Amino acid sequence: VAVAICTVIGIPLGILCGRFDPVWNTVRPLLDGMQVVHPFVYLLPVIFFFGIGRTPGVLVTMVFALPPLVRLTNLGLRQVPEDVVEASRAYGAPERRVLTDVQLPLARPAIMTGLNQCLLMAISMVGIVALISGGGLGQMVFRGVQNLDTPLAASAGLALYLVAVVLDRLSQRDGESSSLGSRISLAWSNRKTPENLIVLRDSQVAEQPDSLPEPVHQRERLGAAIGVAAGGATLVAVFLPWGSNGSAIGGYPAEEALDLVGTFSGFEAMGGSWFG
Repeated sequence: VAVAICTVIGIPLGILCGRFDPVWNTVRPLLDGMQVVHPFVYLLPVIFFFGIGRTPGVLVTMVFALPPLVRLTNLGLRQVPEDVVEASRAYGAPERRVLTDVQLPLARPAIMTGLNQCLLMAISMVGIVALISGGGLGQMVFRGVQNLDTPLAASAGLALYLVAVVLDRLSQRDGESSSLGSRISLAWSNRKTPENLIVLRDSQVAEQPDSLPEPVHQRERLGAAIGVAAGGATLVAVFLPWGSNGSAIGGYPAEEALDLVGTFSGFEAMGGSWFG
């Protein structure tokens, strides 16, 4: 629920931030505060106004998971090549068509990455939301930590890890050309036989031609040689004396080192204690 609400709010807000600089300058400090301030700080006001349960848990999760979606949506729109936008305007496209047909399609990878990060950060809030009776797997984590039950906490943490991995793979296509809906549909149809998905992925990889590694160029060889020479010089410098009349493996002068050892011995001979 928190991710769905963040999507409804975050993507339009990110579009406004990417299109209008005053909006971005106003929203940016708020996003900084939402990311820097610890969730425990705004957890108490939310409990004061909304009590405990799942509703305040959704609000706290939204505060924590919304900034990445807004930031990456804004970044994706600003990284669209300016010449492409100017060309669409030169051909008479209105601003609405420039946004929907040029900027949003080109910014889609950044927007999907923001949605992916929003989803993962929402999952990471499950354990904190359990403190206000949010329920779910976070309640098991909280119960295991509170009772020092290591197996319960470990099993609940492993379950959260598996959920996060599955949702991450569904929301980030990782080079595949299929859409999010088709990937979810394929995963749901093979939920009882997940090995079919592995066989299908292996067959797709086998169809792709093998790419040979590129040879090392002369400039890369020169950079590697400089790096090796600098590392060797640094290693030799470690064992060189740094001061006049220094020791073999340090920079402290040998005569001052002997004087310092004599001072320590004299102090102990007088019955002094360094730890007393």
